[in-house]
Amino acid sequence: MLHPSPRSRFPHWDLLLSILMLIVMVIIMSPAHASERYTRADDVGAGQLLVKDAGGWQALLTLSTRYDVQVSGLQARLQLQQTFRNDSADWVEADYVFPLQDNAAVSAMDIRIGERIIQGRVKEREQARQEYVQARAQGQRAGLVEQQRPNLFTSRVANIGPGETVTVNLTVIQPLHYDQGRVELRLPTTLTPRYIPGAPAEATSTVLQGSGWAFATDAVADAPAITPPQTRSVGADSHQASIHIDLQPGFVLAQLDAPYHRLSQQQHGDRYQIQPDNGAITMDRDFVLRWAPVPQQAPVAAVFHETVNDQAHAMLMVLPPVDETALVIPPRELILIIDTSGSMAGVAMPQAQQALDFALQQLRPEDAFNVIEFNSDFQLLFNDVVKATADNLQQARRFVSRLRADGGTEMLPALQAAFDLPNRSEFLRQIVFITDGSVGNENALFQLIEQRIGNDRLYTVGIGSAPNQYFMRKAASAGRGTFTLIGAQNEVQQQMQTLFDKIRRPVLTSVQLDTAGRCDETYPNPLPDLFAGEPLLVHLRCSERPQQIHLTGTFQQQPWQTRLHTHPDQPDSAGIATLWARAKVTHLQDVARQTGDAQAAKADIIQVGLDYQIITPFTSFIAVEQVIARPEQTPLRSEAVPSLMPQGAQQLAPGVGYPATALDLEWHWLLGLLCALAALLVWQRCEFRPGECAC
Repeated sequence: MLHPSPRSRFPHWDLLLSILMLIVMVIIMSPAHASERYTRADDVGAGQLLVKDAGGWQALLTLSTRYDVQVSGLQARLQLQQTFRNDSADWVEADYVFPLQDNAAVSAMDIRIGERIIQGRVKEREQARQEYVQARAQGQRAGLVEQQRPNLFTSRVANIGPGETVTVNLTVIQPLHYDQGRVELRLPTTLTPRYIPGAPAEATSTVLQGSGWAFATDAVADAPAITPPQTRSVGADSHQASIHIDLQPGFVLAQLDAPYHRLSQQQHGDRYQIQPDNGAITMDRDFVLRWAPVPQQAPVAAVFHETVNDQAHAMLMVLPPVDETALVIPPRELILIIDTSGSMAGVAMPQAQQALDFALQQLRPEDAFNVIEFNSDFQLLFNDVVKATADNLQQARRFVSRLRADGGTEMLPALQAAFDLPNRSEFLRQIVFITDGSVGNENALFQLIEQRIGNDRLYTVGIGSAPNQYFMRKAASAGRGTFTLIGAQNEVQQQMQTLFDKIRRPVLTSVQLDTAGRCDETYPNPLPDLFAGEPLLVHLRCSERPQQIHLTGTFQQQPWQTRLHTHPDQPDSAGIATLWARAKVTHLQDVARQTGDAQAAKADIIQVGLDYQIITPFTSFIAVEQVIARPEQTPLRSEAVPSLMPQGAQQLAPGVGYPATALDLEWHWLLGLLCALAALLVWQRCEFRPGECAC
C-alpha cells in the first residue's frame, strides 16, 4: 500500500521544503556565518593574517609599526617603519593598505632584510609595477609602495621567507594643522571601510588590482585597492604602533596633550621627547598630539625656505585678521546633512546626533533651516527650508533623536537635494555636512560641489575614530568652507562651538599674493577665503628667495593688506620643496577633475614625482634585491594583511572584516549552489513524480 504523498497530506510541502533549502543556502552564505568561522580562526592569533590548510588554521604574518617623528616649526618629518614577520613555513607576499595624512608626501623608501638594505627609487607607476611583478615571479625580494588616494597607500613585499622579517622604511613629510591657536599632529593608523557605489565593472588594470573585499564598479574603478580586509581584535604582538616624537615647537608651550591616548614626556630645554604611556598603541584609531603656545608667542606669520634643484622653495603661513567688535550676522539658511549609513553605527552615530543638535541650538528666530538624513536613500525633514520657530526646532530634535545608522552611503543624492532647495537671495546659505566620509567615489562628490556651490558655503564635520580626512578637507575646500574633526563624544560641544564661531565671523576674501615676480608657481591657486583662527598656508617656488611678500584681500568690505620680510641668512628647512611638489600635484589633480579630463595632467604629475622623488597617483617607489631568494619550484602565497576596524565601529558588510583566505568563501558559495540545486530537484520530483516523494 502506498503512503499518501506529502502533496496529498499538505499541498504546499514541496514549496516549504524548497524554501527551507534556500534558507539554509542563505545562512551558509551569510556574513554572520562567515564571521563565526573567522572568530574561531582568530583564536590562533588575534590580529594575525590566517590561512586554512590541511592541518587547520595557520598564522602567516604579524605587523608592527614604528613612527619616529621630528617636529620643527609647522612641519613634521616621519620615519615610518612597517615590519612584517612571517611565522609560517611558506614563502609569502604581504599586501598592506595603510593611511597617511592627505597632505603628506612620501619622499624616500627602502626595505631591510636583516643587515641588508635595498634602496627604493621613484618610477612611473606602470613601470614600477612591471618590475615588481617580474621580481616576484623570479623569486627576488622586492617592495612596492603606491598611492591609491592622497590619504591611502599600499605596501607590497614579495618573497618573505619562512621565519623571516622584512621592514619597509618610509620617509614622510607633512605640514601640521594650525587652528584657533593650537598646532596638531595627526598620525592615522587605520581606516573606516569605504562604501562603494555603482554597478559592477571591469577592473581598469589586470596587474596588481588589489585584494580588497569590493569589486570594481563604474563609480569606483579601483575599489579592490581601497577596501582592505579588516579585523576586530588584535594580539599582543601584532597591529601595535610604537611612537616616538621629538618636538621642537619654536615657542614656549602653554598646553600639550593627546586627546585619545595617555602620554609620557620629558623636556630638555626647548625640546620635548614624547611617546605613548606604555610605548605603543593599538592601531584602531588616529593618534593626535596637540600643543599651544603661551598667548604672547602665538605665531602671526612665518616663512620657511629650502633650495632644491637650484630653485628656491618657500612655505608661508599668515593668520587672518580678527575683529571681535563687528560681528553683524545676517539672517541665514542652515542646511544640516547627517550621515546615517552603516559605517556610522557604534559611537559615531551619537556623536553625529549631538553635533546636529548643537547646530540646531545656534539658530535664531530670523534664521531658516532644514535637515537631510541619508544612507542608501535620503529624507528631508521639511519639503522646503522653514523658519527656526520653537515648534519647528522641537520637531527637528525629535527627528534627530530617532535616527539610526544602517544602509549604504549614497552621498551624491543627499548633496543634490541640498543644492536643489530654493535659495532666498536675502539669506546666506550654509551647509553643514556631518559624516565619517567613508566613500570611494570622492571625485564625483567634489565635482558636484564645485559645480553647484554657487554663493553657498559647505562645512564638513568629520565623525569617528578614523574618518576619511581627505574627503573632509577637499569637500570643504570645494565648498569654500572649512572642516572640523570630532574624534570623541566629549569633544562635540567644543569642536562645534569652534565651527560656529568661525562661520559667524568675517571672512578674508579675494586674497592675492605678490612676490615682485620672483615666484612663478604658488599653491593653492587661486588662494582660498580665510576663516578666523585658520592660517593661510601657501607653497611657493621661486627663482630666488623673495625679500618681501605682499598680501592683500578684502575684510569687512574694506581693503586689507600685510607685508612679510624674509631673512636671506635664514637656514633651510628640510622638506619645504617636497611639500611644494605635493601641493602642485594636488593642484594638477584639481584642474583635471574640474575640466573633466582625468588624464590631462598625467604627464606633468609624473614629471613632478620623478623630479622630486615623491609618490603620486602615477609614480611609485620600487625596491628590488638582485639576489634570487625563493627557490624556483617553491610556491609563493600572496595574502592581504588586514587593518583593524576603527575603535567603536560595528561590522558593516560581508567580507569587510575578513580576509577572503580566512573564510573559505569558495566552499560556502559551492554549498549554497548545491543547496539551490537540491531544492530545485525536490520541487521537480514532487511535481512530476509524486509517488516517489512518499514518506
